Amino acid sequence: MELTSKQKAFADAYLAGATGSDSYRTAYNTKGNNRAVARKAVTLLTNPKVIAYLDQMRAELKKSTILDKQKSLERLTGIAQNDKATHRDQIAAVKQLSRMLGFDAPQKIEAKVEGSLLYRIRKGKTS
Repeated sequence: MELTSKQKAFADAYLAGATGSDSYRTAYNTKGNNRAVARKAVTLLTNPKVIAYLDQMRAELKKSTILDKQKSLERLTGIAQNDKATHRDQIAAVKQLSRMLGFDAPQKIEAKVEGSLLYRIRKGKTS
């Protein structure tokens, strides 16, 4: 179930963010009219071999991204817990970990004080 070199070039261009038509033009070195190129691009994007290749490449990219994030978290955790690291480095590691894990995300706090001026204005009570 191998792709031809042109199918692979098409799929790689598509994965890199090019449109189907632009990917087709690049891979097949054509300047055909837009409708014909678009039809051929759709044909390739529905080809089971091309679909399988795209799915495989996306899965590998996702896996490598997850591994990179995991490695980063492990490395920063190691720095934060390392007694031989400077306090500045430990604090920087903890701050970065907090950002990556979303600990520093702002929290919405709803204050509902019935006697407050803002509450009375919202409810239409001015006195």
